[in-house]
Amino acid sequence: MNQTYGINPPNIGVATLDLLDEQGNLHTNASIDPFKADSLTSRFINLDYPASNDIFLSFEYQPCGKGEIPESQDSLVLNLYSNSLKSWIKAWSAIVVDGTVQENNYLSNEQKVVTNAVIDSFHHVMIQLNQSYFLTDSFRIKFYNIGSLSNNSTFPGFKANADQWNIDLIYINSGRTANDTLLNDVGLTHPLIHCFKTMKPYLGPILKKEISLRFTYNPTL
Repeated sequence: MNQTYGINPPNIGVATLDLLDEQGNLHTNASIDPFKADSLTSRFINLDYPASNDIFLSFEYQPCGKGEIPESQDSLVLNLYSNSLKSWIKAWSAIVVDGTVQENNYLSNEQKVVTNAVIDSFHHVMIQLNQSYFLTDSFRIKFYNIGSLSNNSTFPGFKANADQWNIDLIYINSGRTANDTLLNDVGLTHPLIHCFKTMKPYLGPILKKEISLRFTYNPTL
């Protein structure tokens, strides 16, 4: 999780999948050949709603951002866990090819090509979950990325962190449709700044132990 890799993220803080482990070191299996790098796995989610057609999983993703653009052999992958099948099922993936992003939805056999603002915008994905083998009380989701080190013998230092994918606004719920792309979600898009140039501690008596803050939310903005 970080606040710096994403370009104009929907919310402050994105999950970035790259070639580094949790200690900030290259994964031990890092190679110039494509390898499985980071992963982000949810807890168990109760989807025990048989014969439901209104359950959708949505998320926003961005290749590169302020990092390094993934090569065509690199990818972002979404797997979904079926407790009834006791296995992870590949549901969706994205790759960057010739300045475009090619998405594949393996559940619906649909493909999509993103051509505008590929690396500096977040792209919306909607996935319908109406398969009976997913509608259990032990559903899970997992994102992971396939990456590769730069094959550059002239500049060995180029074999470093690369192939970033940013993820934000992961949301799953019932009562949704394929057109449900706007969320009534209150969030911050930029870091908070101080209202005053200088701040000094108040040394007088404490008048109240608590203060109240009022927020006005307008979903039409």
